[in-house]
Amino acid sequence: MGVVYKAEDVKLHRFVALKFLPIELARDPAALARFQREAQAASALNHPNICTIHEIDEQDGQAFIVMEFLDGLDLHRIVTRFGPQPAERVVMFLRQACRSLAEAHERGLVHRDIKPANLFVARLGTEYDHLKVLDFGVVKEQSRDDVTSLTNPVMAQGTPAFMAPEIVLADRPIDGRADLYSLACTACWVLTAQTLFEASTPAQMLLHHAQTRPLPPSQRSELPIPKQLEAILMKCLEKDPANRPHSALELESELTGVRSGEAWTMKRAQEWWEAHSPDSVQ
Repeated sequence: MGVVYKAEDVKLHRFVALKFLPIELARDPAALARFQREAQAASALNHPNICTIHEIDEQDGQAFIVMEFLDGLDLHRIVTRFGPQPAERVVMFLRQACRSLAEAHERGLVHRDIKPANLFVARLGTEYDHLKVLDFGVVKEQSRDDVTSLTNPVMAQGTPAFMAPEIVLADRPIDGRADLYSLACTACWVLTAQTLFEASTPAQMLLHHAQTRPLPPSQRSELPIPKQLEAILMKCLEKDPANRPHSALELESELTGVRSGEAWTMKRAQEWWEAHSPDSVQ
């Protein structure tokens, strides 16, 4: 949906991220509306685990968003470059994501595109492994008509490898439990470096989400996965939303009880970032 540049705010002497909508997309009313909606949805939320939007504007026919600049890597890049991550670190990421989603859901917003590339792990001052949720471009308001979702009614919105069954089938109202399904898919990716299902086409992947029971991540992981964590993830991956945790806060509460071999401390996070600085892995 856009190209992102690191830029300097010359008045405030700070770095920001500039996200531009390409001119060819700006001529498409639906694409422009989605781009604007991303800024509007994120700016309506006030949570430390959601990327801050400073401004949205247009100049010379080119729309852009001015966002908080984040120093770090998204989960897709972390896993692609460094392999599956330890369960204790994944739990810490999940709990942060749950807290941000809880605010969005409380305001009636469903993200609908939770995936590794949209969960960004940053260093903020002396704090390491601070997670930020990105890209609210396909957000849907639960309390309003379908027109507010900015979707084509014959096209599922999101990313096939991480899409909830109810979005695939469009057979029931969408609520925050769809995001919990996608978050569990993301967790399985981070734990195993493999998508939940194997498929050669997007259509096959969508059918798997609608029909196929996934394998537990412990059967596909190189690293140990606590049974309690696996049980929580499998519950989130139920086809029927009614069988999943009822809310992001409920899921976060369940994750607090997960115990693994060694706690993921700020010291461990700092050591990881010192060994894998973004500057050295571009």
